[in-house]
Amino acid sequence: MHANILQSLFTQERLSYASFWFNAFLIILFSFILTGAVLYFDIAKSGFVALALLLLFAVLGIFLFSSGTILNPIYVPFVILFTYIGNTVVYYVTERKEKKAVQEAFGKYVSPMVLVEILKDPSKVK
Repeated sequence: MHANILQSLFTQERLSYASFWFNAFLIILFSFILTGAVLYFDIAKSGFVALALLLLFAVLGIFLFSSGTILNPIYVPFVILFTYIGNTVVYYVTERKEKKAVQEAFGKYVSPMVLVEILKDPSKVK
């Protein structure tokens, strides 16, 4: 570690932190990508998207570090984690409410077996 500090002093190369706006851009971009993945894919596939975004952030951090810029290692990974958890919770709560509404609407008029089929694939109701 001391050799790296001495080399930096002798070569006049300094590390600098990425700007606030660059970090904000990454946070917004990754949040939108992950929200779209949770809405479009199932939970397992969107989990892989979250892991891919974390890996992409790590690779970007290594690349920028080699060019003298340091990314904040806290904000973006936490935003990815909390965006994934929050969107997953909202997805499950919304899905549960929809199933309850279907049960209340059709439960009195159709047999339980038909209701189970409707809940499996609501697009069958036409």
